Amino acid sequence: MPKPPTSRSSDAFRPVMPGSPVPGSRISVPHQVQAGQILRGQVPVGSTVWVDGQAVAVDAEGRFEHPVPINARRELAVRIQRPSTQVRAPMTIRVQITH
Repeated sequence: MPKPPTSRSSDAFRPVMPGSPVPGSRISVPHQVQAGQILRGQVPVGSTVWVDGQAVAVDAEGRFEHPVPINARRELAVRIQRPSTQVRAPMTIRVQITH
């Protein structure tokens, strides 16, 4: 029987059951944003974020913001590289722009 994945907490590893939240590991990006507004999201601390190829600052708590131009096209590509001791491919989330 495989062992459950582990999570780093206070320099000790604890088992994490599938579907259980891991503090600081969640990604929150809206599915849509209105043109002229600010896209706000949350990623794991230490992640790198790009919006349509442009690097976006991520604060010490994993939050980021990106202004959406009033004349923006139909969607934004939000690319997220999560921090990890293992090599993980970046993930891309498509955010629809409403007018």
